[in-house]
Amino acid sequence: MFIAVVNLTDLSGESTCAVNLACELAGPSAIETDRWGGKRSVVFVDATTNRKAAYHCSQRRLPVSCEHVPLQYPADIDHWIRRVAAIEVDYVVIEGPSRGDVYVEAILSMSDLMVIPCSVDDRDLAAANSIVRLIGKARSTRMGRWPRCLLVPTCVDGRIDTETDIKTTLEQFGEPVTPPIHQRIEFADAFVAGRWIGEYAPNSFAHLEIKVLAARVEDCIGRLDCV
Repeated sequence: MFIAVVNLTDLSGESTCAVNLACELAGPSAIETDRWGGKRSVVFVDATTNRKAAYHCSQRRLPVSCEHVPLQYPADIDHWIRRVAAIEVDYVVIEGPSRGDVYVEAILSMSDLMVIPCSVDDRDLAAANSIVRLIGKARSTRMGRWPRCLLVPTCVDGRIDTETDIKTTLEQFGEPVTPPIHQRIEFADAFVAGRWIGEYAPNSFAHLEIKVLAARVEDCIGRLDCV
């Protein structure tokens, strides 16, 4: 299964969602379920050029393998798709670059599920809306309901009115909306330590939010729809 975590801005907490989701999907028995040449059952692909998530993975304290496969130039798209599609594991979690419809369309062409983190920033909401439109186009091309989609409210500061506003706004896009991922200091501290939230702060509120997201992802992939 190919799961892409994508938005078109740097405002959405995309790396936080992508890295921690990949690690949660690996589960506690990742070592025993290894299926790819000595690596784990989940591979995280950093398709960005800034290597932020790849650097996090390089600390070698995460329960996933990491591949830095930057999606940089339109001329490289076919090669990128072939390289990523050749990864044979239970889940490939891709963090997409925050730029360009052409790159999003490349990721859409091979993804089973698009996870779209979205903050309350107007630019982030506009970018998420653009991706939802591209998903509709991809579904037409692929003659079905694929890729599926989950919208994830992120960088939420805990105010009830803010959470309600972003949830209501995202619901207007016509795709399922997950519970929010809040701005929590544990996420930043875990990143600095080169660890993921489930190992750095197990069963904290931050970890529980990632567990809920992972459960929604697995449920969405396993059903005819994500509702």
